[in-house]
Amino acid sequence: MAWELVETQTKRGDQLSDSYTYGYQYTAALTANYGGYPSELYYYVTINFLKASSSYVSATVFGKLVRQFNFNYYRYKFELSVNGSRLLDQIVEAGRTTGGTIKEVPFVLDRYLSTDIYTVNLYQEVKNTAPTTPGAFTQPTGTLEIGDTKAISWGLSTDADGNLHGYEFEVSVDGGSWVNRGLVTTPSISYTIPTAKTIKFRVRARDNAGLYSAHRESPVYTVSKPTYYWSKYNSELKRIYKDDAPWESAGTVVRSLYGLYPSYSFNPETNKYSLQGTMVTGSSRIPSGTTLYQLTSNVLNRYTTTGSEVGGNDQTTALRYNREPALNTSYTLYVRGSLLQTNIQSVEGTFPIDDRHSDGYWYIRGSRVNQSIAPPGPFTQPAANTVLEPKETINLYFSVSPAESISVYEVQYRYNGGSWSLIGIPEKSITKFFTVTDDKTLTSVEFRVRAKNTSGVYSDYVYSEAFQIQHNKVPTITLETENNKTLYEKDTFTIKGSAVEPDIGDVLIVYYRLNGGTARGIETKLSDGSAIPFNEQLLFKSGKLYKGDTEITGMLTEGTAHTLEVWAEDNQGGKSEVERRIFYVVPNRPPSLTIDPIEYQSDLINVDKVTITGESYDPDGNDVLVRYRINNGINVEIHNGSAGPFTFDISLSKLKDDENSIVVEVADTYDFKASETIVLIKDKKLTPLTASTMRYTIKPPAGSAKSIALWILRDPNNSVKAEISMTNGTEPEDFKPMELDSSGPADNYINDLFKYEADSPAEHIAIKLSWTGDKPIIQVSGALFS
Repeated sequence: MAWELVETQTKRGDQLSDSYTYGYQYTAALTANYGGYPSELYYYVTINFLKASSSYVSATVFGKLVRQFNFNYYRYKFELSVNGSRLLDQIVEAGRTTGGTIKEVPFVLDRYLSTDIYTVNLYQEVKNTAPTTPGAFTQPTGTLEIGDTKAISWGLSTDADGNLHGYEFEVSVDGGSWVNRGLVTTPSISYTIPTAKTIKFRVRARDNAGLYSAHRESPVYTVSKPTYYWSKYNSELKRIYKDDAPWESAGTVVRSLYGLYPSYSFNPETNKYSLQGTMVTGSSRIPSGTTLYQLTSNVLNRYTTTGSEVGGNDQTTALRYNREPALNTSYTLYVRGSLLQTNIQSVEGTFPIDDRHSDGYWYIRGSRVNQSIAPPGPFTQPAANTVLEPKETINLYFSVSPAESISVYEVQYRYNGGSWSLIGIPEKSITKFFTVTDDKTLTSVEFRVRAKNTSGVYSDYVYSEAFQIQHNKVPTITLETENNKTLYEKDTFTIKGSAVEPDIGDVLIVYYRLNGGTARGIETKLSDGSAIPFNEQLLFKSGKLYKGDTEITGMLTEGTAHTLEVWAEDNQGGKSEVERRIFYVVPNRPPSLTIDPIEYQSDLINVDKVTITGESYDPDGNDVLVRYRINNGINVEIHNGSAGPFTFDISLSKLKDDENSIVVEVADTYDFKASETIVLIKDKKLTPLTASTMRYTIKPPAGSAKSIALWILRDPNNSVKAEISMTNGTEPEDFKPMELDSSGPADNYINDLFKYEADSPAEHIAIKLSWTGDKPIIQVSGALFS
């Protein structure tokens, strides 16, 4: 059972009636409101105070029930408190009585003050019954998806005593134990569906006295995964670079500081550096110890001055260090690429929330399907990979949302991945105009759009790619070098054209590279906005390209397509398109030669000759020069012209005794050479000759001759016989004896005169002399006659 407060009376000490000579009286008339009839119960409490001393009083409390008409048995309780401290708690039982004193309780107070507060409370005992069982559960609207917040409702409970307190709500997930989720005062609760496959609810009513009704259970409900909107993107493998290459010392340099910058930035996606801050000019003053930077074909140069303070154009000493981007470390990761498709509906877990899926595409999860509308289609303008320019006005275009009752599209932008801002006023149009900033610190811009229907429900955002803003206008280049050119030995390969740097005052550098090798500068110039010509002359020789005496390439292979790349860069990181040309080479090949075998010969004298034959070759069809030299002698030309057979004679008189080296050399028109060495051994054989024969060929100065006179100066101990052959055209030789006309002494020798006259003039004349004896012929002379 419970007690219900039905009346409270409060009085201060100085408000007590003074109807007793020796004390004070407190009378409280308390009326119990029960069952809507306040006149049923009058309960009088009288407190008589008798002052015994200045420090305390004695008191008697009287209670009187004036009228009681209830047929039920009730009990009452009254309390007396002074200054909030309860002094008396007395239960009074009452039946069907009409009056009289019910209880008299004497007690002593330890003091009395006129400022004390006296309170009397009257309670009535309440008879209580439990509430009724709540009504049946109402089926929740829609499907139950994980994460949904649903209104769970059931039927009302009643309470005969009118003291219903509320409903105790419990949940069982996947058939598990019941878990209390709280007490609500209405027959409904807002509940978020947890991760589950099934769920069941139950509820019971409770009154103010703590009595409960029986439980009411719901059916078992099926829980499903939530369905989301997904957007599908290309997945791109991106290399990310770290600015961690070592600074390599290049020693101390002397230079001006004009054109250098105080700082730099690094792009981890392109592995490129760009210069930052204000460029050093002629009017700048640079203190000692200042660190400045410049770019040389994307190699970052750092200079720290060591001299005294100088102007920008003054020469000063500085420590130079180079940071080569090729030495930066890197790693690869997949990133989101261009948008391919929106409005893909699928349950949670089908795709990653914002990551690469196993199918190779990138997915981003949007809003719940039952909590949003379908988003717009992808942006189609600007086109993917468009580079924007400062102050450029572009037209943003995206596809409509398939959702119904679209009221507006909200288009937003952000720079450098910062906060989003609206573009104009939201409207239903699927196009927006946007003007790009000219703030050089803002280097990228991204757009997004979402739809909103007439009910105020939004879609997910659809995002564009991040477009780069090219504050530094990139150079352009024109290459005049012929494509598919073939280079032969000693051909000149001309790299010629012009480049334009639109940003006046920027430094322009033109580079070229052969077969992906080292980038080499052609031209460096401060831009005035006009075209800057360039011209590089390379020489092809010995299978390589040379600039002067410096090799530019290794050996170039014939039949392979070789590549020339030319481009321009400025000192702000801008780079032109790379112009490419294909070229081929036909390297010159050296000539070669062969020497025919030389047979062993004996019984030769110094006037005899050794005949050497061979053949020269040139694989490129060049003319050749064939020469020979004996030992360390001078070269003697044998042949000059097309490669082929050759022959030459070497007189034994030109050979030294014992071993001789005969070097035969062939050279082509490009001075490519080859040689063969012949070793001839000349052995002396001093046995005197007893007989010998010599042949002479005579070429008539007039072209032919009919007769001849021949004088032979000989030793007196020798005898000589002369024969002659006189023929024309291709007639074979036909030797006939010559007539000895006369002989006579000449000093210590004999001079013989031989004569011969043919029937007709002859073109080819040959003389054969035979003699006996061990002495040589001293002299041969003659005369021809027509």
